[in-house]
Formats: sequence, structure tokens, C-alpha cells
Amino acid sequence: MAKARRRNIGRGYWSKVARVGGGKVAKFFPEHVSKKEARQIIKAHDIFVRFLREAEIEVPETRIVKKELDSGEFRLRILQNRFEPRDLGENYLKRASKGQAIKFAEQVVTETLKVAHFNREIAQSRYGVIIGADFKPDNVAVVDGKIVFIDTFSPHIRSNADPKHVNPAFGRYFAKRGFLLEKLTRGYISKTVYEPKKRMASLLAELTRIRPDLKKEFLKIVKETINRDPSPEIREEALAGVKFWRVLNAKVMGKTISLLGKRKGMEIKLG
Repeated sequence: MAKARRRNIGRGYWSKVARVGGGKVAKFFPEHVSKKEARQIIKAHDIFVRFLREAEIEVPETRIVKKELDSGEFRLRILQNRFEPRDLGENYLKRASKGQAIKFAEQVVTETLKVAHFNREIAQSRYGVIIGADFKPDNVAVVDGKIVFIDTFSPHIRSNADPKHVNPAFGRYFAKRGFLLEKLTRGYISKTVYEPKKRMASLLAELTRIRPDLKKEFLKIVKETINRDPSPEIREEALAGVKFWRVLNAKVMGKTISLLGKRKGMEIKLG
């Protein structure tokens, strides 16, 4: 991989993304870590991916590799199967027909509810943890009409007994800008990742940001999809997230995060 031609194609908040050949992309992280940290982060990532798949979430082939530097520290990068730009969630939604867009909204809500069920029925009792996965459009791809979750870093795993538990992967990468963001947004990031009502608010805010012409249709399909869920507890919590003031708050917070992170648009151009 070291000799592969690197073509920068985009940037997330925490990493830069490059096409590196062989049908792969690499996500490069700026921080260098110790050997112990590298081992902890790779383990956390692999467990997170395993849990997502156990929750029946579609995840592409993905792995973290490390490279030792002259300083004795390590550089980490994620290698993942590449998707066509048109298939990335935000690009897809921008071009989708009304019917396709509504189906997309229904699908990402369904995937979000899968995580809620996994936490309630399996993760808490069997593993003593909960996981978080934010299915907003720029965290997914659409392949053959199915949703694929591509945002496997940071691995969102939290101790069920300790809400302030910090996953090893967070210590290094979130210590700087992450700490600042959490303060400025009053814990919005971590709460959005783990709490169904805030995930739903954030999701609806993102859907309407991209396709404001379908605001009413999105609200309707989100409510209908939640109401079909068999769990009264999950329905109640998720529906609380689609109230007007929660969605408005999510929009404001999302804009703040985008401004602080100088997020580029998802209209990725190869070259």
C-alpha cells in the first residue's frame, strides 16, 4: 500500500480520504499514537464492526492498518472498499427522485432502530455496553438499493454502567478538537451518537437540509417507520426526537459543527 498512488477525494471531520488503488479508499488520521494505543484502537474498531454486523447492519470490508514511524510512534489508517461518488448517501439523496428519497429516509430510520434494538436486547445484557451509529446521509452509501454504513471510525462503544466511559480510540483523536466541540455543543456529539431521540432529530435535520422540498414527506415517513417498531419503549424515545424544537436544535448544532470543522461538501470529485 505504501507505493499506491494516492488521490485525495474528500475529507471528514476527523480524517482525510484518498483513493489508493485496488478498489479501496484510505482514511488518514492526523494523530500519531504509541504501540499500546494503536493496539487498543485497532481492537476497538474491530469489535465495533463486529457489533454492527451482529446488529444486522451492512458494513463494507474494512480494517485498520498501522505503520511505524522513525519516532517509534505509529500512523493509523482505515482501508475500506470504495464506492462510486454517486452512491454516497448525500450525493445520492441530492439526485434522487421523490420516491427514491422517501425510501432512503425510511431505510436510514430502520437502520437506526436496528441499533436501538441491538443495544436493548443484546449489547447491554451480553456485553455490558451500548454502541452508537449515526445514519445521517454522509455516513452511508446506497448499493443495489440497500444502505451500507461506512463511518466505522471512531468506534462508538460505551460502557453501559458508566456513561462517561471513554473508548480508547477517543482519547487521542478527540482530545483536541473533539474536546472543544463537546464543550461548545454541550455534549451534542456523544449524545447524538448514543441516544435514539437525538439520533432521530439529527437524522431528520440532515434529510431536510439536503432535500428541503421534501420536508413534510420526510417527517411523515419517519413517524410512520418509528410507529411500526414493535417496541413501545423504543417507539416512545425515537418519536420524541422528531419534535419540532429538537429538530431545530439539531440543525443549529449541525451547522456549528460544520463551521468549526470547515466541512467540505460531499460532492466528491476524483482527481
